[in-house]
Amino acid sequence: MKKLLLAVAVLFVGVQCFTQNQSSKFDFSPDDLESVADFSGMCPQDLFKDPNIHEEDLRSCDLSKYDLSNLPRSFLEKLTFDDKTIWPKKMPEWLDIHKIYQISKTPGLHIKDLHKQGITGRGVNIAIIDKNLGPHQEYNQNIIFYKNFEKANSEADMHGAAVASIAVGKSVGVAPGAKVYYVGANFSQYYKEKGPFNARIYTEPIEYLLELNKTLPEKDKIFVIAMSRGFNKTDYGRENFLKALDKAKKQGILVLSTNNVAGINRRDYYVNPQNRDSFVYAPVWDNTLFATTFKNTLAVPNDYRVVASPTGEKDYVAYADGGLSWAVPYLAGIAALAKQVKPDLTPDEFLEVAFKTAQRVLVKTKDGKKTAMIDTFVNPQDLIKELKNRKVVPNEQKENIESLEKGLKNIQEKQKR
Repeated sequence: MKKLLLAVAVLFVGVQCFTQNQSSKFDFSPDDLESVADFSGMCPQDLFKDPNIHEEDLRSCDLSKYDLSNLPRSFLEKLTFDDKTIWPKKMPEWLDIHKIYQISKTPGLHIKDLHKQGITGRGVNIAIIDKNLGPHQEYNQNIIFYKNFEKANSEADMHGAAVASIAVGKSVGVAPGAKVYYVGANFSQYYKEKGPFNARIYTEPIEYLLELNKTLPEKDKIFVIAMSRGFNKTDYGRENFLKALDKAKKQGILVLSTNNVAGINRRDYYVNPQNRDSFVYAPVWDNTLFATTFKNTLAVPNDYRVVASPTGEKDYVAYADGGLSWAVPYLAGIAALAKQVKPDLTPDEFLEVAFKTAQRVLVKTKDGKKTAMIDTFVNPQDLIKELKNRKVVPNEQKENIESLEKGLKNIQEKQKR
């Protein structure tokens, strides 16, 4: 117990010391981020040999000596590569890297149409808790605060770059106008521990952000905290984690994790990400969780995305497999768009409207042999439309209404006497 109190005290003092210098809160520079990653020398030696492989990772690989001309098209569904991948001269006609980048950089679901209307998340602040973040042109202008709890590693991580760009990237992101408070969690320390997952990895950053949020003026306060991780009853430190979530709720912050989303896959890199018929039944749904997966969670796009790469400020990477990790920042971005449209939006109202406007879609497996009805496919267009139709009461009007109600109550009490 003493250790816990000491940890909280140190955390609080750290935030207090930081916030005493108000100017440094927004003095962020991309130079404050971690060094770019180097994936050279990490290329697997047994490429293209296993037809059943889940994902063929070609990032930073030199393929110049390969002959890919006879590579089956089925491999398109498994290829992950980046700007540093060196491609051979002998390539299959169907493998068009430029086209893949062109199609898969967009967040899809007609979100770019909302951007054209000026709905970009401007004026909204979100927080991301993830791994080390390096500089990138996609989000350098969006990051307003960076804190890294990770002590053992100072190199940018692929996960951080991906989630940040999916949430707020200027060309690949859902909410390119939103600002980000980014915290790198201490994964290296707690992942070494044996036994159940240690929720403290996320509890400490959440507590830190909540203390920081108390010091911020209203316009700079955090609306969403996004964590690309799921949590369950067996986690070590679950009680303190739940207490942190309760504190966030009291501050009016929406906390999103993989418990809130059910990822849904595009068929491959080439299909149109705007259309829901481009999405397919995922093999993982065959397990016993399928019956409950889409009842309390929102189906959100996750795979076949081109996002920021940690290997350079202008580098991009195409991921065939993103999983639920890519779905969380996507939903956080939608929440930022929603908050811009309705500034008095609460976390509960956002989730209520997100489920209310979600679309019912029948999806099939790639071979058409199986189908599944998805009732909660997130629908950004209808969500925003619904919120626009809900009356927003300005703060001044709220104060006037409250004053009138208070005056009326006083009059009624006097009359009773």
